[in-house]
Amino acid sequence: MIVSWAFFSGNALATLGLFWAEYGLLVGTAGFSLGHRLSGLIVTRVDGRKPGLWRGVLRSTLLSCVVPALIYDENSRGGHDVLSGTVVRRR
Repeated sequence: MIVSWAFFSGNALATLGLFWAEYGLLVGTAGFSLGHRLSGLIVTRVDGRKPGLWRGVLRSTLLSCVVPALIYDENSRGGHDVLSGTVVRRR
């Protein structure tokens, strides 16, 4: 939000774009977003490997749509995790 306010006057589409880029790139390459890191969480593929860039971008895109994050399976994995083949774990 600070970057959005500083460079885009808090424009909603700019904020969403910044979220999408930050979240997708960090989760895809490092396995966590800033919030995940602060909370001691990590995003991995179901088999335990790093998600990879396309899974991070897919997960970010699905989260931007909001609905997949509201749908959970029997293992409490959100729709965005199920569709992107990822899982959130404690570090």
